[in-house]
Amino acid sequence: MKEVQADIEIAAPATVVWEILTDFRRYPEWNPFIRSIVGELGFGERLVMTVQPPGCRPWTSHPKILHVAPHREILMQERLLLPGLLDAEQAWLIEPSGGMFIRVSQRKRFSGLLLPLLRRLPDKILGGMEAMNFALKARAESAGRQVG
Repeated sequence: MKEVQADIEIAAPATVVWEILTDFRRYPEWNPFIRSIVGELGFGERLVMTVQPPGCRPWTSHPKILHVAPHREILMQERLLLPGLLDAEQAWLIEPSGGMFIRVSQRKRFSGLLLPLLRRLPDKILGGMEAMNFALKARAESAGRQVG
């Protein structure tokens, strides 16, 4: 198993960050990592996600939503063909961080028989997650100033 995690503190309300994260149709406007998401945010729903880590060609994945807690968490799982071949669990977490700040954490856990063949993939995913976090911070803090 391999896990990567990227955290960032954002000076904006959790409601603003949640609105940005769940407004999938606007991802192409701001998100340098997840270029698009098509689908509904709900338990058991399957999304169509186009991902492009830095230095990589884009690819499409089809994660299934395992859990949604509004303004706090989205948990998804994706598999390559069969369970155990290459599995990934992805979480987006929003937590209070003190004062006017919230912490956004993105976590992705990889497992499966093909993982040793894809040694650099988790690091490339981490780079994409970090780029997404910085873009999310800029967008949320700008929106938060307009709301507040």
